Amino acid sequence: MRGIGREAVAIAAKRQKIVEKAYELFSSGNIESVSLQDVANGTEFGISMLYRYFENKQTLVVEAATWKWKQFYEENQKRRPSVNFEGMTAAEIFEFYLDSFLVLYREHRDLLRFNQFFNVYVQSEHVETETLKPYQNMIDRLKEQSDAADRFINVIRKYTYLNDLTAEVLNSLIDRIVVHHKEVGSDGKEYQQIEIYYRFIGRLDAAEKAKKIA
Repeated sequence: MRGIGREAVAIAAKRQKIVEKAYELFSSGNIESVSLQDVANGTEFGISMLYRYFENKQTLVVEAATWKWKQFYEENQKRRPSVNFEGMTAAEIFEFYLDSFLVLYREHRDLLRFNQFFNVYVQSEHVETETLKPYQNMIDRLKEQSDAADRFINVIRKYTYLNDLTAEVLNSLIDRIVVHHKEVGSDGKEYQQIEIYYRFIGRLDAAEKAKKIA
C-alpha cells in the first residue's frame, strides 16, 4: 500500500510539473502557437508521457487554467479576514474586493494575459462544455463571493436617499435580526446584543455588537 501511495505522489508531481510548464508557455505568447511537443521539450518528460496524463491539448489547457485560477482563489482566501464576511463591516467587504482586483492587476498580469489567450482558444477550438467543467466550477467559486457583494450593492443603490425606513426597505436589505438576552455589565448597566444579518452578505458592523439600554 505504501508503494502505491508513493507512486501516486510521484504521478501527481509529474502531472503538476507538466501543468506548470504548459501554463508558463501558454501565457508567454498565445496558446495556439504552443504544441504539446513544446511542453514536452520544456520538461524532462517525453511526448508519450504527456499523452499518458492528458488526452489532448484541450484538456491540458483547461487544467492549466483551472490550476492557476485556483491558486489565485486560495491566495485571495488567505487575505480575507472572515470566511463568510462574518464580523466585517460593509466598508471592509468593499475594501477587500477592491484589494483583490488591485492584486490581480498588479501581481498577476501573466494570469490576465493567459485568460485573454484562453478565451480566444476556447472559442476558436470549440472546446466542449464537458471539457471546460473543471475550469467553470473554479470560476463559479470566484463568482459566488463577488456576486453576493454585487447583489447587496444593487439593493443599496435603490435606497441611496432614504426619507423613511419603510417595511419595503427593511425586507429588501435585512434577512433577519437576532436579539440576545440582556446582560449586566461591570458598570452595573444593562446591555443587550443585537445582530443584524443583511441579505447576500451576512452580518455587518461587528463593532456595534453591544447596544446599551438606557
